[in-house]
Amino acid sequence: MHARRRPQGFRDDFFYRLRSDVIEMPTLRQRIAEAPSKLSAAQLLEQPCALLYRRYGTYAEVAKRTGLDPRTSRKYVERAKTG
Repeated sequence: MHARRRPQGFRDDFFYRLRSDVIEMPTLRQRIAEAPSKLSAAQLLEQPCALLYRRYGTYAEVAKRTGLDPRTSRKYVERAKTG
């Protein structure tokens, strides 16, 4: 941030306020042990598809809102139901 403090960067008063609250976070590479070991894209899609289905009631609407085809959206909704 010191480099961005130059002209066309952060204002001095804004930088002063940010400087007081520094949060140190480990990188994702250092926290890899915290991540679930076998999380797939399908698992990430199941819950949102099920929520959309409950809200709108049709697989076609879920497909429209997620960009998936209706068959795929139905598969994710069914997986979420069986849990």
